[in-house]
Amino acid sequence: MKVSVVIPYRNEANKIKYTFKQIINQSYIPDEVIFVNSSSTDKSFELVNKLIKKNKSQINFKNINTNSSTPSMSKNIGIKNSKSRWVAFMDVDQKFSKNWLKNLIHFIKKEKIQCVIGLCKFRGKNTFDAATICQTRGYDTYHEAIPSSIFEKNIFKKYGYFKNLRAGYDRDFINKIKKKIKYKINYKNNIEYKNNSIAKSYIDLFTKIKNYTYASLSIDYKYKSFLIILGVILFIFISKYNYQLSFYFFLFYVLVRGYGFPLIKSNNLSFIKKFPLSILYLPFTSVVIDLARFCAIIKKVFDYFNK
Repeated sequence: MKVSVVIPYRNEANKIKYTFKQIINQSYIPDEVIFVNSSSTDKSFELVNKLIKKNKSQINFKNINTNSSTPSMSKNIGIKNSKSRWVAFMDVDQKFSKNWLKNLIHFIKKEKIQCVIGLCKFRGKNTFDAATICQTRGYDTYHEAIPSSIFEKNIFKKYGYFKNLRAGYDRDFINKIKKKIKYKINYKNNIEYKNNSIAKSYIDLFTKIKNYTYASLSIDYKYKSFLIILGVILFIFISKYNYQLSFYFFLFYVLVRGYGFPLIKSNNLSFIKKFPLSILYLPFTSVVIDLARFCAIIKKVFDYFNK
């Protein structure tokens, strides 16, 4: 089977060498590997060129320099420049097995399907990372992802490419094709972030959640948006007329949103044993996340009425 692997990147000079090494050491050699530079401002593009030049494997490498502004656009560019029947995806800073591609090919042949949807496992690398994962994905959980997935190229030609969005495009595309093609999820071939999964700091967390929410509002988040706006309005209203009640309202928010939601989302409580201080971070991260979402919703509404 001829396979092209598409790897988008942006400002990954400190991480891309690790990904390159994992790809060339795969037990199943891909026919081509397509790196797509998404408007990097560091030396990522030059570094990839050097790695390709030094490489002595039989893989046909491409390093495409683009002005793409979103990861979905970069993936689409990679797909359109691929020459193989099958297109697999990987992201920089992911840990994956030496037999990752081999397992995908074997699974496709065995199940006679058009697509294998990959899974990404979320576990924290430090206390802050563990707290943000609990609040967003749930600790020690698996989520469907485009990185580690493989598709028959004709799927994109027939059903369309990824929407040009910074976030949410992956979930949108997966949900769309599930209704139209033969697919399977390979639970034994998952990937995991090598470094921080969500964010490095509160500022980074606020920025990422705000951008993610703003982009995802084009697809979903309507229900969450309503709840967030309603919660803020209720808190302002209660605070204006009853300070004591507003305190209990905030305490209820901290307990339910700060602790209840992340504990329900997570598969287990192992993060408490591994990162005991993450318990203290949970309410703070929840406030930052919800504030970022609220700002994104307000910006989306403002932009809508100012078109």
